Amino acid sequence: MDHVCAGRGSHAAHQRSARSAAGVSRRTVPGRHMTESRKGRDDQTALARLTDELVECIHCGLCLEACPTYVELNREEDSPRGRIYLMRSVAEGRAALDGSVLHHLDVCLGCRACETACPSDVKYGFLLEHTRTHIEEASHRPMWQRLGRRLLMEVFTHSATMALAMFFATLPSRLLRRPPSAPGGIVSRIMGGHGDGGDLRLERFPPLRPSRLPRLTPAAGEKKLRVGLLEGCVMPVLFPEVNLATVRVLSKLGCEVVVPPGQGCCGALHVHNGYGRQAARMALRNMAVFEAAQCDVIVVNSAGCGSTMKEYAGFFPEGSPERERAAALSAKVRDISEVIAGLLEQADLKPVEMTVTYHDACHLAHGQKIRLEPRRMLSAIPGLKLVDLPESDHCCGSAGVYSFTQPDMAVRLLKRKVANIESTGADVVATGNPGCQMWIRSGLKLEGSSVRALHPIEIVDLALDGATTSGDSPSRH
Repeated sequence: MDHVCAGRGSHAAHQRSARSAAGVSRRTVPGRHMTESRKGRDDQTALARLTDELVECIHCGLCLEACPTYVELNREEDSPRGRIYLMRSVAEGRAALDGSVLHHLDVCLGCRACETACPSDVKYGFLLEHTRTHIEEASHRPMWQRLGRRLLMEVFTHSATMALAMFFATLPSRLLRRPPSAPGGIVSRIMGGHGDGGDLRLERFPPLRPSRLPRLTPAAGEKKLRVGLLEGCVMPVLFPEVNLATVRVLSKLGCEVVVPPGQGCCGALHVHNGYGRQAARMALRNMAVFEAAQCDVIVVNSAGCGSTMKEYAGFFPEGSPERERAAALSAKVRDISEVIAGLLEQADLKPVEMTVTYHDACHLAHGQKIRLEPRRMLSAIPGLKLVDLPESDHCCGSAGVYSFTQPDMAVRLLKRKVANIESTGADVVATGNPGCQMWIRSGLKLEGSSVRALHPIEIVDLALDGATTSGDSPSRH
């Protein structure tokens, strides 16, 4: 209660800080070009459509300590409350959607930790995504940045293109016989990123072609479920072992696994970065594919993808047939931990002697409100010791393409996460999102840590396969 009162008592000072950051003024700047005035009116009109959601924020301040960028920078304009104030200022014509406002919105991770903390149930993710969509559609960035962002979206959301890009990105390491790494700094500069995140350290050199799963894997024994699996964009290139482990575990636990042909990117990266129309087209494609597959449930082993697929209905207008179809599909979507946690109760699990700590991926803990199931899944394994991770739901800094667009902040958050992981004394940090796994693994390697970053399903796969020590590799198959 004291925290709430303190937040309200200092609200005027916070507003002054946000107004200063936004350059809020009621006066018209002399000599402003007609095109700028028209653009300002368009910005105001676009964000005014969000007024009903914007005014739900009561400025209590409970989101502040939950926000990783506010914790790091201690600036109101880099908090959820401050960003909502900036959006509302634009919507009410009291601020221009200029470079300063754009910067503070770009620094946001989109982790949605503020939604978990918010007592008023403010849909911050909805507000951010719609504002970013307007920013991209209204061309508020320099052309080279717009082209760079679109190029990155295309590379990361098509596994074949990504495999080719990663092959060439790691070519210098291959030729010089150095540990596998990809130069992130070049991409950051193309994207107009703030800072240089340095090289991305990888577990192994990516294949030239993405790994593909069998279209149908029968259940071992009596069939309990017909499961449709999202193959993903990143998994077939950087984490094929996670997809393979997912299929093996589901099959051993009595699931018939279908990987429908024709599926594509779920649209998560697009909707989070302001490309809402493209995300809707991707959703329609996947809806058609998974409808035809006639599955009991649709399993996703990537937190960001699962969160987006569960929110497909919001991509389409109220009352539209597409929205009804999307809602029906979303009702079938499950994170892999939701399915496995229940099935493991009857499974014959072998001991896995390792100490594991668990990192809550943002779009699993905050986007899907899933915290218990992954821990239940790991705790069911004999011999495994699960230890708590300090700030387990504090973003690691990966956040989709954030490590390219905001590398300085991403690295700060990564170092904080790695320090917390090492403080646990764990052999392994488990996390249910490929972006987190890749970014944390890179951070651990940069620090010379022996801790491994694995997906929880890889550890379950070890238990079902009879592995007994922490030295057993989950990718040995």
